[in-house]
Amino acid sequence: MDMARMSSRTGLVLAVVSAAALCGCAGGGDGFLITGSTAKTSEAPKASLFGNYLAARHAGRNRDMDAATVFYSRALKQDPDNKEILLRTFLLELSAGNIGKAASLSRKVIKNQPDNRAARMVLALQAFGRQDYAKAREWLESDGPAEVSELAAILISAWAWQGEGQTDEALKTLRQLEDTPAFNYFQSFHTALIADLAGRDKLAHENYETAYELSGGSLRAVQAFGLFEERRGRGKAALLLYNDLLQRHNQNPLIRKAAQRAKTGGPAPAAMITSASEGAAEALYGIASQLSKGSGADLARIYLQLALYIRPEFSLGQLLLADIYENHKNIRKALGAYDRVGADSPLRMEADILAAISLDRLGKTDEAVARLKEVIESYPGKLRPVIALGNLLRGRQKYSKAEPYYSQAIGMIGTPAKEHWRLFYSRGVCFERMGQWPNAETDLKQALKLNPNQPLALNYLGYSWIERRRHLDKAMTMIRKAVHLRPNDGFIIDSLGWAHFQLGQWKEAVKNIERAVELQPDDAVINDHLGDAYWRAGRHLEARFQWSHAKEMKPDAKVLARIEHKLQHGLEAFKPDPVAVNARNGD
Repeated sequence: MDMARMSSRTGLVLAVVSAAALCGCAGGGDGFLITGSTAKTSEAPKASLFGNYLAARHAGRNRDMDAATVFYSRALKQDPDNKEILLRTFLLELSAGNIGKAASLSRKVIKNQPDNRAARMVLALQAFGRQDYAKAREWLESDGPAEVSELAAILISAWAWQGEGQTDEALKTLRQLEDTPAFNYFQSFHTALIADLAGRDKLAHENYETAYELSGGSLRAVQAFGLFEERRGRGKAALLLYNDLLQRHNQNPLIRKAAQRAKTGGPAPAAMITSASEGAAEALYGIASQLSKGSGADLARIYLQLALYIRPEFSLGQLLLADIYENHKNIRKALGAYDRVGADSPLRMEADILAAISLDRLGKTDEAVARLKEVIESYPGKLRPVIALGNLLRGRQKYSKAEPYYSQAIGMIGTPAKEHWRLFYSRGVCFERMGQWPNAETDLKQALKLNPNQPLALNYLGYSWIERRRHLDKAMTMIRKAVHLRPNDGFIIDSLGWAHFQLGQWKEAVKNIERAVELQPDDAVINDHLGDAYWRAGRHLEARFQWSHAKEMKPDAKVLARIEHKLQHGLEAFKPDPVAVNARNGD
């Protein structure tokens, strides 16, 4: 089973039971974790109680969880016996990572709902942190519903047994997952981790293999299995695992480092999991990673905060938490998570790069550039931060500033390989925008030499040739190939339509650019192109409408001036270009 199928199947089960299952309550309103009818308050409530309650719900719908927490906390002080407000406040404190505050509320929640999974989980993990494993298991015992929370409870209970050195009980606990196919990966993976920690190599190896197959070679399965193989002197087997993952995720710094170590025969570090606490954190992280996309993201954040509570230095957990915040457009929270990645973590460089990208999204481009320059200085010889700075500057249309970083990166790679096509493509784009067409053409050709079927490079070079009335037949062939490779890419289809436009083939131009607008309706340049195609096709009223529509999209100054001129004067009469005709006949 490949990872996509495993993730889809497991994710479906996890998402269906949703946050309500963990909380032992219904639904998922407020854009958050729970719903409920209008709050039932104590007699003669103060008016500000309703104000705080409504403000909290409004903040929740807008995903402003900090504000929601503040307002619910105020409401709870005013009405401490209100069960709904208590539960919402508890969940928000938990989601924010305020485990101490959540723990102080959890006993009150359990008093109202004895089987509330979230509250019992918090108290269990507090006991886990004290190495009171028996108490942790006691808190995890519940007759309440919920497959997701039952999965978490079983995994953490198993690690609690292992914390006491009772491996047989730990493995017996994990066998409770056998009858739920969607959880078979978790069973195999944690059986392998526990057996590895206990020195039961044969059982560990068998279950690492199973987990690897069930996950389709996921990051954590590869890491754990690879380390196991290295520590047993099987570096070649480990390298095969690492290289397989790198073919799919070439930029992963953890696996690149591991592959280099396995290749050179360097000493293997310790196992991925070296204690019961790390194992419990891994269990929570694994569930969170399955839930992190789509409707399960809020619940994923809770599991991550719990994982980070018992393993604060868990760098992968911080990066996943940051990613969830990024997806919810909470960039400032994401920056906080990036900054909590440890200075000695192998993911510190990656965290700095991602933080710089986030700063740029906040409009703090100068700060982002400065941060990336610091990363380049701190990690000499590392390619990724150099490329990241080039990409950031190119994204801000600072092409003359971006080009030197791409040139620096190209100078670092030695003999170019297929994977380096993007460097030449990106520098070629910069050269083209800087008006240095010969250099641009050379780089774009090199990109295609390295990766002949790369649709972005095919499209860009083909489009550029058409704009310059050169190699039109060859350019058309390249763009058609790009469209075939990416049939739903509006920008590439626009290029094909524009090629027909340059050749005076109005009907084909309209057909393709209309399709491009359907795919990229908010792009001003494509809408402008459609206006031009309509005009040449004799559809002048539609052309003016399309130009007006493009103008409303607030294009850059150059495009805007062109549109305004056309709105006043239309397009000049078409005159066949003899250069284009000659180019079609073989330039």
